Amino acid sequence: MHFFISFLAIGVLVAAVDSAVCSGNGNGKEIDIAKRKFCKGVAYDKDLSVCCSGAVSSRPRCTSDSNLGCCAATGYDKSRFQCCQGIVGLRHGPLQHNKCCGTVSFDNSTHMCCMGAVNPRPDGDHSDHKCCRAEALNRLYSQCKDGVVVARAASE
Repeated sequence: MHFFISFLAIGVLVAAVDSAVCSGNGNGKEIDIAKRKFCKGVAYDKDLSVCCSGAVSSRPRCTSDSNLGCCAATGYDKSRFQCCQGIVGLRHGPLQHNKCCGTVSFDNSTHMCCMGAVNPRPDGDHSDHKCCRAEALNRLYSQCKDGVVVARAASE
């Protein structure tokens, strides 16, 4: 019981410090003119909110201006998340390899998108990878016959 109370107290302390450092006061006081911006005529505090597609959205906590992005009408942290067709999801892998497959993000160096399905990449060079409907294959070892992956014959 003592451990739980201590953990809870530490969690509250961390949350309080995090909030004070990252998000300003947010207590409904008048917006400081230096922090005030407008979104379709609505005033907002740029440290607490962001204007996305004409709507005021909560600014992700501790997000720098360079990492702040909009996904439809939602603000998000581009360093940790990816926007795929208006849906914010966790980013996978390095930014340069992060891609979307429909509304799902994935690491293109380890996976590939085939007809809206994320598949692990087959062994071998990426240039030999292709899709057979919703399944990934390596064209050196397999082929697509009528939408079905089949092994290549040894003589091919």
